[in-house]
Amino acid sequence: MFKSNGCTDLGNPIPCIVKGASRVSVVEVGFDNDPNIRTKSLYANGRMQVQVIVLMTVADDNGEPVEMPPEVLASVKLVHYNGGENLKNGWGAVDTENEYLHDLPGTASLARASAHHSSTVANAVPRSFAKKIVFWVSASAVGSTRIAAQVKIGGTVFTTNGTLPGRHDKSVTLTALLPNAYSGVNFHFDMVHGGKPWDGVRIHKYYVGLYPIRDGGVQTKLLNWSSANNAAGASVEFFQVFNQDKYKNLPHAVGFMVDKSIKEFSWASLANGGRYKTAVNERDGMLTIVQMTVNYAGRDSNKQAVFPFSAFDAYGTEHRLRIRTDLGRDNVTPDKEREYFVNFILERN
Repeated sequence: MFKSNGCTDLGNPIPCIVKGASRVSVVEVGFDNDPNIRTKSLYANGRMQVQVIVLMTVADDNGEPVEMPPEVLASVKLVHYNGGENLKNGWGAVDTENEYLHDLPGTASLARASAHHSSTVANAVPRSFAKKIVFWVSASAVGSTRIAAQVKIGGTVFTTNGTLPGRHDKSVTLTALLPNAYSGVNFHFDMVHGGKPWDGVRIHKYYVGLYPIRDGGVQTKLLNWSSANNAAGASVEFFQVFNQDKYKNLPHAVGFMVDKSIKEFSWASLANGGRYKTAVNERDGMLTIVQMTVNYAGRDSNKQAVFPFSAFDAYGTEHRLRIRTDLGRDNVTPDKEREYFVNFILERN
Protein backbone atom coordinates (compact mmCIF):
# COMPACT_ATOMS: atom_id res chain seq x y z
CA MET A 1 0.00 0.00 0.00
CA PHE A 2 1.03 3.61 -0.49
CA LYS A 3 2.41 5.56 2.43
CA SER A 4 2.21 9.34 2.69
CA ASN A 5 5.81 9.69 1.57
CA GLY A 6 5.21 7.91 -1.73
CA CYS A 7 6.88 4.61 -0.72
CA THR A 8 5.37 1.16 -0.66
CA ASP A 9 5.17 -0.57 2.70
CA LEU A 10 6.25 -4.20 2.30
CA GLY A 11 7.24 -4.72 5.91
CA ASN A 12 10.87 -4.31 4.97
CA PRO A 13 13.06 -2.56 7.60
CA ILE A 14 15.30 -1.21 4.81
CA PRO A 15 14.82 2.58 4.58
CA CYS A 16 12.59 3.71 1.74
CA ILE A 17 14.14 6.13 -0.75
CA VAL A 18 11.70 8.70 -2.20
CA LYS A 19 12.45 9.92 -5.69
CA GLY A 20 11.80 13.57 -6.48
CA ALA A 21 8.89 14.93 -8.45
CA SER A 22 9.67 15.39 -12.13
CA ARG A 23 6.31 15.59 -13.89
CA VAL A 24 2.61 16.24 -13.51
CA SER A 25 0.77 12.96 -13.16
CA VAL A 26 -2.92 13.92 -13.07
CA VAL A 27 -4.54 17.35 -13.05
CA GLU A 28 -8.01 18.93 -13.05
CA VAL A 29 -9.06 22.55 -13.38
CA GLY A 30 -12.67 23.13 -12.41
CA PHE A 31 -15.35 24.81 -10.31
CA ASP A 32 -16.54 23.58 -6.91
CA ASN A 33 -14.83 20.21 -7.38
CA ASP A 34 -17.26 19.50 -10.25
CA PRO A 35 -15.55 18.55 -13.54
CA ASN A 36 -18.92 18.66 -15.35
CA ILE A 37 -19.25 22.46 -15.14
CA ARG A 38 -16.78 24.14 -17.47
CA THR A 39 -18.14 27.69 -17.81
CA LYS A 40 -19.27 30.37 -15.36
CA SER A 41 -20.07 34.07 -15.41
CA LEU A 42 -19.38 36.89 -12.97
CA TYR A 43 -19.77 40.64 -12.83
CA ALA A 44 -16.84 42.69 -14.10
CA ASN A 45 -16.58 44.85 -10.99
CA GLY A 46 -13.17 43.74 -9.69
CA ARG A 47 -14.67 42.33 -6.48
CA MET A 48 -17.02 39.48 -7.35
CA GLN A 49 -15.06 36.22 -7.27
CA VAL A 50 -15.46 32.77 -8.79
CA GLN A 51 -13.73 29.85 -7.11
CA VAL A 52 -11.41 27.93 -9.42
CA ILE A 53 -9.90 24.73 -8.04
CA VAL A 54 -6.77 22.97 -9.29
CA LEU A 55 -6.40 19.34 -8.22
CA MET A 56 -3.00 17.94 -9.07
CA THR A 57 -0.61 15.11 -8.40
CA VAL A 58 3.04 14.85 -9.39
CA ALA A 59 5.10 11.80 -10.17
CA ASP A 60 8.72 10.69 -10.30
CA ASP A 61 10.65 9.58 -13.38
CA ASN A 62 8.99 6.15 -13.21
CA GLY A 63 5.49 7.63 -13.19
CA GLU A 64 4.88 6.76 -9.53
CA PRO A 65 2.95 9.41 -7.55
CA VAL A 66 5.00 11.24 -4.92
CA GLU A 67 4.38 13.99 -2.43
CA MET A 68 4.37 17.45 -3.97
CA PRO A 69 7.39 19.44 -2.74
CA PRO A 70 6.55 22.79 -1.11
CA GLU A 71 8.33 24.77 -3.80
CA VAL A 72 6.32 23.02 -6.48
CA LEU A 73 3.06 23.62 -4.64
CA ALA A 74 3.94 27.30 -4.27
CA SER A 75 4.53 27.60 -8.02
CA VAL A 76 0.99 26.57 -9.00
CA LYS A 77 -0.92 29.47 -10.58
CA LEU A 78 -3.68 30.26 -13.04
CA VAL A 79 -2.83 31.51 -16.52
CA HIS A 80 -4.61 32.29 -19.76
CA TYR A 81 -5.16 29.10 -21.74
CA ASN A 82 -4.15 30.77 -24.97
CA GLY A 83 -0.44 31.50 -24.71
CA GLY A 84 0.01 30.48 -21.07
CA GLU A 85 0.53 34.08 -19.93
CA ASN A 86 -0.17 35.38 -16.44
CA LEU A 87 -3.72 36.64 -15.93
CA LYS A 88 -4.02 40.19 -17.28
CA ASN A 89 -6.38 42.67 -18.95
CA GLY A 90 -8.50 42.98 -15.82
CA TRP A 91 -8.36 39.31 -14.80
CA GLY A 92 -6.72 38.34 -11.52
CA ALA A 93 -6.58 35.51 -8.99
CA VAL A 94 -5.90 35.49 -5.26
CA ASP A 95 -5.97 32.81 -2.57
CA THR A 96 -8.26 34.76 -0.23
CA GLU A 97 -12.05 34.69 -0.37
CA ASN A 98 -13.87 37.98 0.12
CA GLU A 99 -17.34 38.75 1.50
CA TYR A 100 -19.26 39.03 -1.77
CA LEU A 101 -21.47 36.41 -3.44
CA HIS A 102 -19.69 34.12 -5.88
CA ASP A 103 -22.64 33.12 -8.06
CA LEU A 104 -24.85 35.29 -10.23
CA PRO A 105 -28.57 35.49 -9.42
CA GLY A 106 -30.26 32.17 -10.12
CA THR A 107 -27.06 30.11 -10.24
CA ALA A 108 -26.37 29.59 -6.53
CA SER A 109 -28.64 26.54 -6.34
CA LEU A 110 -26.80 24.97 -9.26
CA ALA A 111 -23.48 25.51 -7.48
CA ARG A 112 -24.81 23.91 -4.31
CA ALA A 113 -26.24 20.97 -6.23
CA SER A 114 -22.90 20.31 -7.88
CA ALA A 115 -20.97 20.17 -4.62
CA HIS A 116 -21.44 16.39 -4.25
CA HIS A 117 -19.47 15.61 -7.41
CA SER A 118 -15.93 14.35 -7.00
CA SER A 119 -12.95 15.11 -9.16
CA THR A 120 -11.27 12.49 -11.29
CA VAL A 121 -8.02 13.40 -9.59
CA ALA A 122 -9.18 12.20 -6.19
CA ASN A 123 -10.24 8.89 -7.70
CA ALA A 124 -7.18 8.36 -9.86
CA VAL A 125 -4.47 8.26 -7.19
CA PRO A 126 -4.18 7.75 -3.44
CA ARG A 127 -5.84 10.69 -1.69
CA SER A 128 -2.70 11.67 0.21
CA PHE A 129 -0.99 12.64 -3.06
CA ALA A 130 -3.73 14.81 -4.53
CA LYS A 131 -3.21 18.49 -3.73
CA LYS A 132 -6.11 20.91 -3.88
CA ILE A 133 -5.19 24.50 -4.67
CA VAL A 134 -8.01 27.05 -4.43
CA PHE A 135 -8.01 30.35 -6.32
CA TRP A 136 -10.54 33.19 -6.29
CA VAL A 137 -10.78 34.83 -9.71
CA SER A 138 -12.18 38.30 -10.37
CA ALA A 139 -12.46 40.55 -13.40
CA SER A 140 -12.57 44.32 -13.79
CA ALA A 141 -13.27 44.43 -17.53
CA VAL A 142 -16.06 42.93 -19.62
CA GLY A 143 -15.05 39.91 -21.71
CA SER A 144 -14.35 36.17 -21.69
CA THR A 145 -11.23 34.13 -21.13
CA ARG A 146 -10.23 30.52 -20.90
CA ILE A 147 -8.13 29.74 -17.84
CA ALA A 148 -5.57 26.97 -17.38
CA ALA A 149 -3.23 26.01 -14.56
CA GLN A 150 0.55 26.15 -14.55
CA VAL A 151 3.17 24.58 -12.29
CA LYS A 152 6.97 24.57 -12.30
CA ILE A 153 8.84 21.38 -11.45
CA GLY A 154 12.60 21.79 -11.45
CA GLY A 155 13.37 23.80 -14.55
CA THR A 156 10.29 22.64 -16.46
CA VAL A 157 7.02 24.56 -16.70
CA PHE A 158 3.88 22.46 -17.15
CA THR A 159 0.76 24.23 -18.45
CA THR A 160 -2.64 22.58 -18.82
CA ASN A 161 -3.32 24.03 -22.27
CA GLY A 162 -2.41 20.95 -24.27
CA THR A 163 1.15 22.03 -25.03
CA LEU A 164 4.33 20.10 -24.27
CA PRO A 165 5.40 18.70 -21.89
CA GLY A 166 2.69 16.35 -20.74
CA ARG A 167 -0.05 17.52 -23.11
CA HIS A 168 -2.47 18.05 -20.21
CA ASP A 169 -5.53 19.85 -21.59
CA LYS A 170 -7.60 21.16 -18.67
CA SER A 171 -9.30 24.55 -18.40
CA VAL A 172 -12.41 26.50 -17.51
CA THR A 173 -14.02 29.47 -19.22
CA LEU A 174 -15.11 32.64 -17.41
CA THR A 175 -17.25 35.43 -18.81
CA ALA A 176 -17.23 38.83 -17.13
CA LEU A 177 -20.53 40.72 -17.53
CA LEU A 178 -21.33 44.41 -17.21
CA PRO A 179 -22.49 45.02 -13.62
CA ASN A 180 -26.01 46.25 -12.99
CA ALA A 181 -26.43 50.00 -12.55
CA TYR A 182 -29.50 51.51 -10.87
CA SER A 183 -31.12 54.93 -10.84
CA GLY A 184 -31.87 56.70 -7.59
CA VAL A 185 -35.45 55.40 -7.35
CA ASN A 186 -34.08 51.91 -6.68
CA PHE A 187 -32.44 53.03 -3.43
CA HIS A 188 -34.54 53.32 -0.30
CA PHE A 189 -33.70 55.87 2.36
CA ASP A 190 -35.78 55.04 5.41
CA MET A 191 -35.77 57.31 8.43
CA VAL A 192 -36.64 56.23 11.97
CA HIS A 193 -37.38 58.94 14.53
CA GLY A 194 -35.46 58.59 17.73
CA GLY A 195 -38.37 58.78 20.13
CA LYS A 196 -38.10 60.60 23.44
CA PRO A 197 -34.91 62.63 23.97
CA TRP A 198 -32.31 60.84 26.02
CA ASP A 199 -30.95 63.37 28.51
CA GLY A 200 -31.58 66.12 25.98
CA VAL A 201 -30.12 64.20 23.04
CA ARG A 202 -32.38 62.80 20.33
CA ILE A 203 -31.18 60.07 17.97
CA HIS A 204 -32.52 59.67 14.44
CA LYS A 205 -31.42 56.86 12.14
CA TYR A 206 -31.51 56.47 8.39
CA TYR A 207 -31.17 53.19 6.47
CA VAL A 208 -29.85 52.92 2.91
CA GLY A 209 -31.15 49.90 0.96
CA LEU A 210 -31.23 48.68 -2.64
CA TYR A 211 -34.51 47.28 -4.01
CA PRO A 212 -34.19 47.05 -7.83
CA ILE A 213 -37.45 47.72 -9.64
CA ARG A 214 -36.39 45.42 -12.48
CA ASP A 215 -36.28 42.55 -9.97
CA GLY A 216 -39.76 43.28 -8.69
CA GLY A 217 -38.49 45.29 -5.76
CA VAL A 218 -36.70 42.31 -4.22
CA GLN A 219 -33.80 43.45 -2.07
CA THR A 220 -30.22 43.26 -3.23
CA LYS A 221 -28.20 43.50 -0.04
CA LEU A 222 -25.67 46.25 0.53
CA LEU A 223 -22.69 44.70 2.32
CA ASN A 224 -20.31 47.59 2.78
CA TRP A 225 -19.43 51.18 1.94
CA SER A 226 -16.41 53.40 1.59
CA SER A 227 -15.56 57.07 1.29
CA ALA A 228 -12.48 59.12 0.68
CA ASN A 229 -11.95 59.71 4.40
CA ASN A 230 -12.87 56.50 6.17
CA ALA A 231 -9.47 54.87 6.51
CA ALA A 232 -9.55 51.42 8.10
CA GLY A 233 -13.33 51.28 7.75
CA ALA A 234 -14.03 53.70 10.61
CA SER A 235 -17.32 55.53 11.00
CA VAL A 236 -17.26 58.99 9.44
CA GLU A 237 -18.69 62.18 10.89
CA PHE A 238 -19.77 63.83 7.65
CA PHE A 239 -22.07 66.54 9.01
CA GLN A 240 -22.00 69.01 11.88
CA VAL A 241 -24.08 72.10 12.48
CA PHE A 242 -24.02 74.53 15.37
CA ASN A 243 -25.37 77.94 16.35
CA GLN A 244 -22.30 80.16 16.27
CA ASP A 245 -24.05 83.12 17.87
CA LYS A 246 -25.01 81.40 21.13
CA TYR A 247 -22.66 78.39 21.50
CA LYS A 248 -19.17 78.69 20.12
CA ASN A 249 -18.10 75.36 18.46
CA LEU A 250 -20.85 73.48 20.31
CA PRO A 251 -22.37 70.79 18.05
CA HIS A 252 -26.15 70.84 17.94
CA ALA A 253 -26.54 68.25 15.18
CA VAL A 254 -24.04 65.71 13.93
CA GLY A 255 -24.33 63.03 11.26
CA PHE A 256 -22.33 59.80 10.99
CA MET A 257 -21.98 57.14 8.31
CA VAL A 258 -21.56 54.06 10.48
CA ASP A 259 -18.91 51.41 10.01
CA LYS A 260 -20.61 48.25 8.76
CA SER A 261 -18.79 45.97 11.21
CA ILE A 262 -20.19 47.44 14.43
CA LYS A 263 -23.50 46.75 16.16
CA GLU A 264 -23.52 49.67 18.60
CA PHE A 265 -22.60 53.27 17.90
CA SER A 266 -21.80 55.84 20.59
CA TRP A 267 -21.29 59.59 20.59
CA ALA A 268 -19.98 61.92 23.29
CA SER A 269 -21.99 65.16 23.47
CA LEU A 270 -20.09 68.36 24.13
CA ALA A 271 -23.29 69.87 25.50
CA ASN A 272 -23.30 67.89 28.73
CA GLY A 273 -20.39 65.49 28.51
CA GLY A 274 -22.66 62.46 28.22
CA ARG A 275 -22.08 59.45 25.99
CA TYR A 276 -25.06 58.21 24.00
CA LYS A 277 -25.41 54.82 22.33
CA THR A 278 -27.70 53.28 19.75
CA ALA A 279 -27.96 49.95 17.93
CA VAL A 280 -26.81 50.08 14.30
CA ASN A 281 -26.65 47.77 11.29
CA GLU A 282 -29.63 45.86 12.65
CA ARG A 283 -31.38 45.86 9.24
CA ASP A 284 -29.91 43.07 7.15
CA GLY A 285 -28.41 44.27 3.89
CA MET A 286 -28.83 47.98 4.68
CA LEU A 287 -26.36 50.69 5.68
CA THR A 288 -26.93 52.85 8.76
CA ILE A 289 -26.61 56.61 9.13
CA VAL A 290 -27.01 58.20 12.56
CA GLN A 291 -27.97 61.79 13.37
CA MET A 292 -27.80 63.06 16.91
CA THR A 293 -29.32 66.40 17.88
CA VAL A 294 -29.15 68.37 21.09
CA ASN A 295 -32.37 70.32 21.61
CA TYR A 296 -32.41 72.76 18.68
CA ALA A 297 -30.77 71.73 15.43
CA GLY A 298 -29.28 75.06 14.49
CA ARG A 299 -31.64 76.76 12.04
CA ASP A 300 -29.38 79.82 12.09
CA SER A 301 -26.30 77.97 10.88
CA ASN A 302 -25.09 78.53 7.32
CA LYS A 303 -23.01 75.36 7.05
CA GLN A 304 -23.77 73.03 4.12
CA ALA A 305 -22.46 69.53 3.51
CA VAL A 306 -22.46 66.97 0.68
CA PHE A 307 -21.05 63.57 1.60
CA PRO A 308 -20.11 61.30 -1.34
CA PHE A 309 -19.68 57.59 -0.65
CA SER A 310 -19.75 54.26 -2.44
CA ALA A 311 -22.08 51.43 -1.46
CA PHE A 312 -21.13 47.89 -2.44
CA ASP A 313 -23.88 45.37 -3.08
CA ALA A 314 -23.88 41.62 -2.45
CA TYR A 315 -22.04 40.97 -5.74
CA GLY A 316 -19.36 43.60 -5.10
CA THR A 317 -20.76 46.18 -7.52
CA GLU A 318 -20.05 49.78 -6.55
CA HIS A 319 -22.89 52.30 -6.45
CA ARG A 320 -21.84 55.94 -6.05
CA LEU A 321 -24.20 57.88 -3.81
CA ARG A 322 -24.18 61.05 -1.77
CA ILE A 323 -26.00 62.56 1.17
CA ARG A 324 -26.96 66.18 0.73
CA THR A 325 -27.92 68.55 3.52
CA ASP A 326 -29.20 71.94 2.50
CA LEU A 327 -29.69 73.95 5.65
CA GLY A 328 -32.44 76.14 4.32
CA ARG A 329 -35.73 76.56 6.15
CA ASP A 330 -37.27 73.51 4.47
CA ASN A 331 -34.50 71.21 5.61
CA VAL A 332 -34.72 71.74 9.36
CA THR A 333 -37.93 70.11 10.47
CA PRO A 334 -39.77 69.55 13.76
CA ASP A 335 -40.71 65.93 14.44
CA LYS A 336 -43.80 64.75 16.32
CA GLU A 337 -42.31 65.82 19.64
CA ARG A 338 -41.52 69.29 18.25
CA GLU A 339 -37.82 68.59 18.44
CA TYR A 340 -35.86 69.74 15.40
CA PHE A 341 -33.74 67.53 13.19
CA VAL A 342 -31.86 68.05 9.93
CA ASN A 343 -33.21 66.38 6.80
CA PHE A 344 -30.67 64.21 5.02
CA ILE A 345 -31.33 63.62 1.31
CA LEU A 346 -29.91 60.58 -0.53
CA GLU A 347 -28.96 61.06 -4.19
CA ARG A 348 -27.04 59.32 -6.91
CA ASN A 349 -23.59 60.86 -7.10
